[in-house]
Amino acid sequence: MREKIFIVDDNEVSRKLVGGVLKKEGYEVYAAASATEALAAIPKVMPDLVILDVMMPEMDGYQLCRRLRDRPETARLPILILTSLNQLEERLKAFEAGADDFIPKPFQPQEFIARVQVALRRSSFYLPAPAKTQAQTIAIFSLRGGIGVSSIATNTAIGLSQLWKMPVTLIDLALDNGISALMMDLPLRHSWAELSHIKAEEIDTEVIYQILLKHPSGLSVLAAPRRPYEAELLIGEQVKQVLSLLAKQNEYLVLDLPHNFSETTLAALDQADQILLVLSPELAAVQCTSIALDVFAKIGYSPEKVKLVLNWN
Repeated sequence: MREKIFIVDDNEVSRKLVGGVLKKEGYEVYAAASATEALAAIPKVMPDLVILDVMMPEMDGYQLCRRLRDRPETARLPILILTSLNQLEERLKAFEAGADDFIPKPFQPQEFIARVQVALRRSSFYLPAPAKTQAQTIAIFSLRGGIGVSSIATNTAIGLSQLWKMPVTLIDLALDNGISALMMDLPLRHSWAELSHIKAEEIDTEVIYQILLKHPSGLSVLAAPRRPYEAELLIGEQVKQVLSLLAKQNEYLVLDLPHNFSETTLAALDQADQILLVLSPELAAVQCTSIALDVFAKIGYSPEKVKLVLNWN
């Protein structure tokens, strides 16, 4: 999914120039010719970044920046001021209004894009407000591959996010072949691989939120690595630490698990409040389900923790 950037500038030539540079880099570009138009459109588009001109009729860019910061739904949007006004006083006004960066015109396209990328990376550092209660953690699991575990996990996470409009994170622990990011059309910029080299006790919330992928639906995704060996150092204690921290920041955690009882899988199953054990109407799937139920009983999971899900597709 391409990142969305919203340009606000009353000069049509400037809008097209800036928009053209951004489109060449693959960004999805929206634009408005006035602050009034922008205030109506930005909450509907919910862009990943806003670029404001200063000198506009009715309301200048500084005033618009303050208005965006005052609104809860746009308060955390990264905002860049792009203007021909280059005095120190103007820079200070921009930062006092709540802008994240100040870029003078004319600009060099390479530097401009670099600053846009930095602003987008910084936006992933913002943490959501802590959930009022501990997150409900739902694990989707089967010992039988190819029966839709990832599809069920992805659809469950998106459904919870859109239905309740609360923080939800999809966690892909199929470390060898996870496809959650691919299924949601998210560029795989970050993954579990970046956490595998950090000791469990050193992993904190800010570190985790730097590597979460953001979906336009509002869902966050902790993706599996691009290559299986990138997470080979990951152990159960790291998984427990991550799930424990994310549970304090979300209403729901949805775990997409591999078809095994590895150390990291067991760590996730232990943390889950509910295990959805998926099977299909075939003998092999039924046999795998029976084995899984036997293991759960020996581990000591209560019958109420496990629910069978029959997938006919």
